[in-house]
Amino acid sequence: MAERPPGASDGLAADAATPAGRAAPGAAAAGGEPSAHRDTFCRTALPPRELWPQMRYDRLPELAAYPARLNCAAELLDRRVAEGDGERTAIHSPGGRWTYRQLLATANRVAHVLVEDLGLVPGNRVLLRGPNTPMLAACWLAVVKAGGVAVTTMPLLRVRELTYIADKARIALALTDARVAARPGMPAPSRFQARPPRRPASKSWRAPNPMTSPTATPPPTTWR
Repeated sequence: MAERPPGASDGLAADAATPAGRAAPGAAAAGGEPSAHRDTFCRTALPPRELWPQMRYDRLPELAAYPARLNCAAELLDRRVAEGDGERTAIHSPGGRWTYRQLLATANRVAHVLVEDLGLVPGNRVLLRGPNTPMLAACWLAVVKAGGVAVTTMPLLRVRELTYIADKARIALALTDARVAARPGMPAPSRFQARPPRRPASKSWRAPNPMTSPTATPPPTTWR
C-alpha cells in the first residue's frame, strides 16, 4: 500500500459522499437524498416511506446549510486539518494524546486497507471489536471515510451474540483487536469472510499495551 503524507486527504471521503457531485439545490431542505451506497442493504431495510417522520431541514439555518450529502469523517478530520487544526488534540487517552493529523493519517491507512486490499464498497457493513481505545476510534472513522457502515460491538460479547449481529447486519468483514481475537471461544476470522479477498479478510490491530499512543505515521506492523 503506497504511503501518503500524514494528514493528507486521499479522496476516499469525497468519493464515498458525493460520487456524482453536489446534490441539486433544495435537497437538504427536503430531508436530503439517497446515500451514495452501492450496497443498498441499509436503505432497503428501512421501514416504508409513509412511516418515516417528516424531515424538514429548512427550519433552522444551521441545518439548511448542510449539503444533501456529506461524509462525517471528512468533516471531523480532513476539514480540521485543512483549516489548520492538525496539531490540536483530537483524543485524550491515559497514555497520551492523538492530534487531528495523527488520527487522520491512521484513519486514511486503515481506509486504504479496507478499499484496496479487502474490496470494501460503499454500504458494506464492517464489524469492529475491541476495547475503547484511540485505535478503535480511528477504525470507526476509517470505515465511514471509505463509505462503509461501522457496526461496533462490545469486547465482552461471545460467539452467540456476535453471530446474531453478523447475521442480522449481513457482515462480511470484521476488524478485531488482536488481544480480543486471541480469547478462547471467539469466532474464527473466516466466520465473516463472504468472498475471497486478496489478503485474509480479517485484519487485527495490535498495540504494545492499551495505553500506547501512535506515532505521526503508524508503522506497518500496526497491522497483523
